[in-house]
Amino acid sequence: EVVAAIEREARCSTADAPEVSADSSWTGLSLNRALLEPIEAELVALRSSVQRLTDTASAEALARDLGAVRHAVTQLAAASGPQDSDPRLAARLVAAGLARRHALALADEAERLAPGDGVSALRTALGARLDPYLELPRDDEVDRVTLAVGAPGVGKTTTLAKMAARGDWSPRKLAIVTTDVHRAGGANALREFSGCHDIPFASAATPAELAECVRRLGRRRRILVDTAGRSGAEGAGLAELSQYREVLGRRAQVQLVLSATTKEDDARAEVERFRSLQPEAVVVTKVDDTRSLAGIGNLMLDDAMPPLVWLGDGQRVPDDLRLPDPDDLAGRVLGGAV
Repeated sequence: EVVAAIEREARCSTADAPEVSADSSWTGLSLNRALLEPIEAELVALRSSVQRLTDTASAEALARDLGAVRHAVTQLAAASGPQDSDPRLAARLVAAGLARRHALALADEAERLAPGDGVSALRTALGARLDPYLELPRDDEVDRVTLAVGAPGVGKTTTLAKMAARGDWSPRKLAIVTTDVHRAGGANALREFSGCHDIPFASAATPAELAECVRRLGRRRRILVDTAGRSGAEGAGLAELSQYREVLGRRAQVQLVLSATTKEDDARAEVERFRSLQPEAVVVTKVDDTRSLAGIGNLMLDDAMPPLVWLGDGQRVPDDLRLPDPDDLAGRVLGGAV
């Protein structure tokens, strides 16, 4: 072992050492892990998006990847901006399930809205951010054919029954069709419900049969179509859903049904899996079975979801189906954070 040292006085007085002056522009720089982690994550996402962009020749994939790059750059700019918020407030949001980048942005915005009292402003700030992603269903489109799609067990059948029973359309202007004909008892609940409410009911086993049912029911009628649940392993099932949409043409309106109890990663995978159907809207069910909608909030703020049109928060028909309100939804997303 060899040890060498130099006297402090000699090191300080070395004649040929260059003089180093402090750059005053760096004196106020303060970096911490909360700031660096989201920047690193967004840089990784940006690099991945650019790599996919260079590897694809598809115009559709090109447009999708350009959107991903734009989103990554936007998030990076937001994450690298001034962070004047209370880090404890952001930590509470992260603990509640919000992604770190959204937690930092919300905490910063809440601090600007109400300096020193950020907790009371969080709900207002989040409600304002969520509002553009909410959409009211249009009751005047009487000729639309709404297909409810989603994974097995998310509540598609119950949701359609709630929609039909709300009274937004008269029974003479409404009809229910099910394509869930292969599962034992799959059509029984809707058939019984339709009979009790004097609503025309039909079943269709193939896309051609669905097209014929819709033709028979006529154009001046709102038609709600229940479909069989499709898991991630059912590629053929998704192809069949695409055919259902295709035979309906411009009348088709796809609503993706998600359960609030689904883990965020799985819900994100479902949104991506059904993206080929081009859903116009999302319905979130089983809200009453979860403490927080933080995962759904992350999906909405990430621009990963179509607009949210309905929240299902119970089994009562039609009472437990409501339109999403920005302030109420913000409270559900924040959960126990405030």
